[in-house]
Amino acid sequence: MTLEIEGIRFSYGRTPVLRQVSLRAEPGQLVAILGENGSGKSTLLRAIHRLLVPQGGTVLVEGRAVDRMSPRQIARLMGYLPQKSSEASFSVFDAVLLGRAPHLQWGVSDRDREVVLRVLALLGLEAQALRSVLELSGGEVQKVFIARALAQEPKVLLLDEPINHLDVKNQIDVMGLLRRVTAELSIVSLVVLHDINNALRFADRFLLIKSGEIVAFGGQEVVTPANVRTLYNLDVTVARVDGIPVVVPRGNGKADAPPAIRIE
Repeated sequence: MTLEIEGIRFSYGRTPVLRQVSLRAEPGQLVAILGENGSGKSTLLRAIHRLLVPQGGTVLVEGRAVDRMSPRQIARLMGYLPQKSSEASFSVFDAVLLGRAPHLQWGVSDRDREVVLRVLALLGLEAQALRSVLELSGGEVQKVFIARALAQEPKVLLLDEPINHLDVKNQIDVMGLLRRVTAELSIVSLVVLHDINNALRFADRFLLIKSGEIVAFGGQEVVTPANVRTLYNLDVTVARVDGIPVVVPRGNGKADAPPAIRIE
């Protein structure tokens, strides 16, 4: 399903956080949202999901206005993973089953169990199904949270910094997983990231945002040294390694290093 965001505006009191944000994403696309801390990235995800009510603009999923949907209807269309998700002593199966809540009627059905098993298989978690979430590694826990969101059978997946606290290997594993399931399930995934190079490696489209305004939106061509400097006030070079764009900060950082502290 196509996701269209048109002129979203949001303010905390008199402080504007989002200013006329618009984008369009097609099924199968993973969109990386990039920008410095406080630029409005997380607020944008929450506004799309109606956890925050925008002061203006519209969000459309396949032409349907999200602001006319009930919370239950939204939960059936969108899976949301916040920056921090609480771990509990559930089994992996039960933790993922919680994602079926928007679909439950009078209890857990055979279809609910089938969806959970299918998602566990998709993410390679079948062997962990009966283990406690508390026994898992950080990368495995994050996969469980993603599986829970996918168990909602969403058309749109909203992920806020899903790899922020993972080591390099798990970052690559989780981003590769997200790219694969986005394509295989033909959903739209919007992912807030801090690592530009992981974004360039795995995303199809890039939303560059600063102070609540769009700097650029498009393919890899929008991740330019000029745009990166606008986002982060950082001079970089964009090179290619094995055909993959890589952003490298310029200089060795020594010129800007603070003077050594002498202790006597």
